[in-house]
Amino acid sequence: MNVKMIFSIVFFLSLFYIWPNYVHEPLHLAALTVQGIAGHITHGLHPTTTREGSITLIGGLFFMLFPSIVSIILLILISKTKANAGVLFHMMLPLYLVFDLIVNIKSFATAPYSDFRFLIAIPFGSLAAIAVCIGLALWGIRIVLNSYNNMQVHKKVSLVWYGS
Repeated sequence: MNVKMIFSIVFFLSLFYIWPNYVHEPLHLAALTVQGIAGHITHGLHPTTTREGSITLIGGLFFMLFPSIVSIILLILISKTKANAGVLFHMMLPLYLVFDLIVNIKSFATAPYSDFRFLIAIPFGSLAAIAVCIGLALWGIRIVLNSYNNMQVHKKVSLVWYGS
């Protein structure tokens, strides 16, 4: 196993701690701050953001979904920049983001910390969750395979990014 592969695996595994603690939960906090509501983050293996005030229905949805919206925007940007594909940002990061979104959506009915807990109240919420998870999985596979193909075409495997 070469150094790039080992570094890529370490990067991917580190995302399981770094992303929730330093990106996902701070985005929840930012969504609260924009609405003028205080909150705080409890860091750890399963970090949470607790709000300290009342929130409207639309504000609550924004609070819950803002990190997922950012993840989807990142996936769109990654898919648009695949011509300059690098292993970390075009393969490992999309794999993690898709995995994180799928786990969050899939666990909406059982996990009290799911950002998609509101699906319980929607008719056929379980079917919608399954459909979205399948779509996300296929999209993630497409992003990674397109990035891999671009690396093969250019015969250059870069960890981060390379010019066109």
